[in-house]
Amino acid sequence: MLEAPGDTSRAATGSAQPLLLGKKPVIVVDYDPAWPAAFARLRDRVAGVLGALAAAIAHVGSTSVPGLAAKPIIDIDVVVPAAADVPEAIRRLALLGYRPTLDSRGE
Repeated sequence: MLEAPGDTSRAATGSAQPLLLGKKPVIVVDYDPAWPAAFARLRDRVAGVLGALAAAIAHVGSTSVPGLAAKPIIDIDVVVPAAADVPEAIRRLALLGYRPTLDSRGE
């Protein structure tokens, strides 16, 4: 998993509804019709550095569902052809300021 740089993946509007899960509050806001455009901008930047290495770049998570209240964070899935391509994808995404946290295996 990669963490987005700064606030480039955040698009918050609407009324906030704080929830407490664990020690950190989770803010859920009303659906923002600007979220698809925010994803499109992020997708274009990601596609620009990954090029043909990206088999697919998809808007996923609650912000991708029209009308659904969500945490105001745009989630993106990037699919690469093989596991062996992941290190190169991470290297290229770092050029945009993304940094690795955990992968799908928790490593």
